[in-house]
Amino acid sequence: MDDILEAIVGFAESQEAIRTVILTSSRAGAGEIDEFSDYDIMVVTDHADTYLGTDAWIETIRPVWVFIKEQFTHGDDVIPTRLVIYQDGIKVDFSFWKVSILRNFVMQGFADTDDLNRGYRVLMDKDGLAAQLPPPAIKAFKVSKPVREEFLSTIHEFWFEIAEIAKYLARKDLFPAKQRENGVVKALLLRMIIWNVQAKNNWTANTHTDGRRMRSWVDRETMNSLAETYSGFGFEESRKSTAAAIELFRELSKKTAQLLGYDYPRGVDREITGYVDSVLHKPK
Repeated sequence: MDDILEAIVGFAESQEAIRTVILTSSRAGAGEIDEFSDYDIMVVTDHADTYLGTDAWIETIRPVWVFIKEQFTHGDDVIPTRLVIYQDGIKVDFSFWKVSILRNFVMQGFADTDDLNRGYRVLMDKDGLAAQLPPPAIKAFKVSKPVREEFLSTIHEFWFEIAEIAKYLARKDLFPAKQRENGVVKALLLRMIIWNVQAKNNWTANTHTDGRRMRSWVDRETMNSLAETYSGFGFEESRKSTAAAIELFRELSKKTAQLLGYDYPRGVDREITGYVDSVLHKPK
């Protein structure tokens, strides 16, 4: 067991309130790992407030560089987290789960989107409950096929943001232009890349919603085109990267629409493209 895991288990064993500790995600078999891979730790307790009301316990495990407080939802439950970077850059994501949720996993099994379904490793099990968990399926997170409305909404949002970027670039207002270009536009582009890969692979491809390890599941041509959508903080290079984003998104959207049996909104494309050309190529 790694030193950091030994320290975490040692702490948990000293805490009556913590009943179970489980390692999930990549380091528990869900994917490839390297020296930079996170440790995702599921802490099972009905007294999470003990550890959310004070952060002193984090330091008892290992010297801390920085941490942040976040949360996510699992069904109707809010799962609080502490995302910690310890000394030497070791990142540990602690999530706090009620005992009843673990019991439900035992009785009902895992959903396709549950981390435990991709691999887990029980580190501590005071009550023997985790020993009753079903085995993980070790499969990729399922990406749902978008319905027509969702698909078209994504395309419309992309063209809306492109029109806004063109306006900012025309004003030479680069910060909001780059913020949109490298924020929401890249998110929409990633979504379309994932849909395209999944549509070509009958929705069984092992993709990542945040783009991790993209070179292992995206073809080289698309990767090269994606590289052209990034640029520095200048008008001309930003104009070119925006044009590259348009070209790549258009190509992927058309191909994906065909695979899904949906119509591509050519009218929106034509009108916004014409607007972008008109405002970014005005005679000086």
